[in-house]
Amino acid sequence: MGTGYGRGLRDQGGSMSLPTEAKARKEIPLATGCLDYFPAALAAVANVSFVGNEQHNPGTPLHWDRSKSGDEADAMLRHFSQRGTIDPKNGLRHSAQMAWRALALLQKEIEAEATPPVVIKNPSEYNVRTIRNSKTGEISRTVMARPGDVIMLKKDEAILD
Repeated sequence: MGTGYGRGLRDQGGSMSLPTEAKARKEIPLATGCLDYFPAALAAVANVSFVGNEQHNPGTPLHWDRSKSGDEADAMLRHFSQRGTIDPKNGLRHSAQMAWRALALLQKEIEAEATPPVVIKNPSEYNVRTIRNSKTGEISRTVMARPGDVIMLKKDEAILD
C-alpha cells in the first residue's frame, strides 16, 4: 500500500530519480503501473504538452515554461467543469488539459518536499521530530527519523528539541 506521493523518489540535486535498490524500483512500475493502464490518456496529456509549448513558446524545443503556468489548481478545476468536451481554442479535450494540470500540481508538490517521503517499515525505531520556522517560530512540519539520520531542512527551518 502506498504511503504518499513521491514515495521512493530521491532528490538528485534538484531532479527526482528512481531508487537504485531493485526491490524499491519494483514498487514504482512506471510502464506496467501507469503507461500500460492509461496509454491513450497519457498520449492525450503528452499532446497537451506539445500544443501548449507551440502556443506559449513557438519554435522552441518542448519544455515546461513554469513562468507561464502557476495556477494549476484553478485551471484544473476550470477544465474539470468542462470535462467531456473539446476546447474550441486548441482542439484538445478539457479532460486531458485537466490531467496535465493535475500532474503539474503533483510534480510541484513532490518537488517542494525537502526530502521525499519514505516507507517506514519498523516505526518503533523512529522518533518524531518537530520542525519549526526559525523566523516565525511556528511549527511547519514533523518528521520521523532514526537516531543518526540526517534531516534535510528547508530554508528558515530548525529542529525543535
